[in-house]
Amino acid sequence: MSVPSKNETPKRTIMTRAIQPRELNQADVLAGGFLMTWMDEIAGITSQRYAGPPVTTVGMTDIKLREPIRKGDILEICGTVVKTGRTSVTVLVTATVDGKSEPSAEGLFTYVAVDEDGKPRAYCQS
Repeated sequence: MSVPSKNETPKRTIMTRAIQPRELNQADVLAGGFLMTWMDEIAGITSQRYAGPPVTTVGMTDIKLREPIRKGDILEICGTVVKTGRTSVTVLVTATVDGKSEPSAEGLFTYVAVDEDGKPRAYCQS
């Protein structure tokens, strides 16, 4: 895996989780709330790396939970910048279980760069 140079803006962030018993719902699969939290977190980190801090969530769309994620699964959550605007960054987040070729979940998360007063601010695009 290559590390971005100091002059290169990262457009991708990856987090890996091992699914624990405390994260399961009554159906004995990963509770959606945990997954949504992790997806929002990775999208926020990806957006902040791209636009600089601070950023804030303004939208989550096209969230798809395609198949159950089970206790003991190793889950790779990946955020990739797919669209940018003057103040906004949209990140595609996928969650894929080790050994599977297709994501178990995915969604689009949009963040806005904000100033110290919480107002949208332009950021330098690379």
